[in-house]
Amino acid sequence: PDTDAWRAVVGMMLLSTMAVNAIFAASVPRMFWAFQVPVTAIGAVTLFQQGGSVSRAIGFVVLSALPFSAILAWINRGANERAAYYAEANRKTNEQLHQLNARLRHEASHDPLTGIPNRQEFTRRLDTAVAEHSPNVAVLFMDLDRFKSINDQFGHATGDAVIAMAARRILQRLRPQDVLARLGGDEFTAVLPGVTSSEDVERIAARILAGFDAPFEFAGREHDLAISIGIAAPGARSGPADLLHMADAALYEAKRSGRGRFETYRSGTAAGARPFD
Repeated sequence: PDTDAWRAVVGMMLLSTMAVNAIFAASVPRMFWAFQVPVTAIGAVTLFQQGGSVSRAIGFVVLSALPFSAILAWINRGANERAAYYAEANRKTNEQLHQLNARLRHEASHDPLTGIPNRQEFTRRLDTAVAEHSPNVAVLFMDLDRFKSINDQFGHATGDAVIAMAARRILQRLRPQDVLARLGGDEFTAVLPGVTSSEDVERIAARILAGFDAPFEFAGREHDLAISIGIAAPGARSGPADLLHMADAALYEAKRSGRGRFETYRSGTAAGARPFD
């Protein structure tokens, strides 16, 4: 075979190896010194030892390429480091955006004072409950009794604190699957999915009333506070708006009948009959 041509091929293979190592092994700095420099030196020395102008020319080219290979490795390593930096920065940015979006969604659907769903979110949850559980869905409409006097006497900051305390007490008496919401002011609503009778709902309402037996502590002393509850009982295929209307009507009846109690609107009542017991 043509010896000079073969040596030229070997030189090209050596140069290619150097380039590949500079590009793909640059992320491991030791690879350049532990592999590329020894291989290049051995190859060049071997070519010089063989003598001949072609061999020496190839060896010189191989040695001359070593600094350029080192520069290429350094540039590529810097590019890899910058890419890793920007990838980590993008990951952190995406994580922060995800957290921000989650917080904004929560703030848009929850009451800032109590942390429970607001009117818009309650409407969505009620629609879902009716779609999935009807007719076994009940609604509670609740209102703090004589709450206006607290605002008038102690101010709105104290009133807000009382509303937050009341929300916590109601939540403690509901089931995990129930949804409590604040419609505004001192009005609360709750959707109770999966209930099969008015008696089930009335037991929950009775627990809520019992939760208000203990006095509320504010303005430096203890105060009694009651709540009235209107119930839209399960049993009829009523839509969300109908359930809210019935619960509101039952709440009005509870207020009219003396407050601090619950009334149940019987949606299955015969025409012309009174819907309350």
